[in-house]
Amino acid sequence: MKYQPVEIKLLAHIDTTSFDEDLWQFEFDDDISTLLLIDYALEQFQQKNVRDQDDYVVPEHLSEQLVQQNLGLKSSEHYTFIELLQLLIFTQAADVKDALSNMLCGTQEQAYLIFSKRAATYNLNLKKGSTQNQIKHLFLLVKNIYSQPAEIRKLFFIKELNFKGKSYLPQTLLMAQNVVEVLYLTNSFRKIYLTFFEENQTIGFFSFLDDIHRAEHLIPYYHCFQAQTVRPKVCSTPSGIINILGDTYFGEIYTEKRKARGQMDALQQYGYDYPFDKIKAFLGEHDLNIANFEAVFALETKSPLAHKKPFILKADAEQTLAAFKNIHLNHVVLANNHLKDYGEPGLAYTLQQFDQANISYIGAGTNQKEAHSYFEITFNNKHYTIFNGYWHRDTAYLDYDFYALGPKSGVACLNGVLLEQIGRYKQTNPEHKVIVISHWGIDFKPITKEQSKLADILTQAGADLVIGHGAHTIQPIKVINQKPVVFGIGNAVFNSNGEYTEQNALPYGCIARLDLSKDRLRLYPIYTNNLKTFWQSYLVNEDDFSEASSYMTSLLTPENYYAAQDDLGFYVEMSF
Repeated sequence: MKYQPVEIKLLAHIDTTSFDEDLWQFEFDDDISTLLLIDYALEQFQQKNVRDQDDYVVPEHLSEQLVQQNLGLKSSEHYTFIELLQLLIFTQAADVKDALSNMLCGTQEQAYLIFSKRAATYNLNLKKGSTQNQIKHLFLLVKNIYSQPAEIRKLFFIKELNFKGKSYLPQTLLMAQNVVEVLYLTNSFRKIYLTFFEENQTIGFFSFLDDIHRAEHLIPYYHCFQAQTVRPKVCSTPSGIINILGDTYFGEIYTEKRKARGQMDALQQYGYDYPFDKIKAFLGEHDLNIANFEAVFALETKSPLAHKKPFILKADAEQTLAAFKNIHLNHVVLANNHLKDYGEPGLAYTLQQFDQANISYIGAGTNQKEAHSYFEITFNNKHYTIFNGYWHRDTAYLDYDFYALGPKSGVACLNGVLLEQIGRYKQTNPEHKVIVISHWGIDFKPITKEQSKLADILTQAGADLVIGHGAHTIQPIKVINQKPVVFGIGNAVFNSNGEYTEQNALPYGCIARLDLSKDRLRLYPIYTNNLKTFWQSYLVNEDDFSEASSYMTSLLTPENYYAAQDDLGFYVEMSF
């Protein structure tokens, strides 16, 4: 069969009987025998024809499949029925499939007769490549599997696998989360995910054309919020100025460590206002001022990630919020790798504290829909929208549980829903300017290939300007699809010691200042090497500006920008 490059996003209630949408007629030639075996095994278990602890001994020459398709069952090993079915659902390994089939059916001939007959009851054909199957018929098979009682499904749909001392990643990270149940069909071209969400009894069929549109973020969103509109947070900027600051944290955990060593720092000596003193002139009372708050407020004294995550950033809510208020820092973006350092309680408490302080936020929420809220600004009859997301990291997804997924709290992912959200928004509002604030990059390192790939997709989707942070140092600017992408504005006030010398990184951040009256962006470099500034960021001098601006504009042509100085300091300017 010729591969059909079709994106599939289908949702249906488990009781659906109408299949009018064209995609239900989508034809596939994937091998359905594994699904038929899973269906049969669950039925046999429910009918008590097989019990969870029934024993199976692996015979000689179990599977003739290629070794890489096997999990590694060895002759004479013992496995229970429950183990084999768990392993099959998690891995679809050829040797596991043969073992379970032998256990339930006896011979290969008998298995083929059983599964051919079962396929026919679903209007499916077991013979691969003979007659192509349609998704609407596959629905009946998938429905039968997911109609099994929840307690039975929970027994067999495992979330992690350690087999013979080796940990195995699931075929999709979504299988490791307690949001939806996942089965899948696969051939050499793509996977079709067959998913089920218990809360609203919806079955999903999903296949994506690339991996950058992360299935593990999109699928929970579709199951939970497919028909719902994300509401914006309406903001105002009487001055027409938006100031965007990079990574911001007063550094309480670093101060505690310095105290323990008998080392003085700015927070101990001068308090919370001092670190911003030399850059607060940017943050006008009538401006819209936004910072990436890269920490969490928490009542708990110990983080659940204490022995898993290298940096746990906890902030003092009362002192931080008071300092933010003093400098008119009235908005924050929260999609980053520290907001859930104290789990769900810490995230909930942080959002509550910002709400009580009347500091508006995007990029995180108590569920995935809330995490994808956005800022909407109107100025001089022009409209601007600001989205925020943190790029996908397997560790953040699997080990730290950082992302908002369906009904679960967390931060918004850049790779998943946000890409589609921007595209839909721009189609509906083509005249509106779309700004994306991205948390991405590797600490103190140059632009990564994944950042460039994401920037390309964001600007194709409809972003008119992308401003990134996360690497704790500046990164260059590129024009991608005729849109400016500022890959890294570094730190604003981030009171670690910094690793600029050790990492051979430039010790600068930037304040991004948008003038909505002219649709111009000015980037003002600031010096952020805390060990030399005593934890107080300040504007660069002419020599430092030359170094910082040369690096930032190294990927631009002269007509894309110009450099100048005003009463605030030296800057690089571009239109957006």
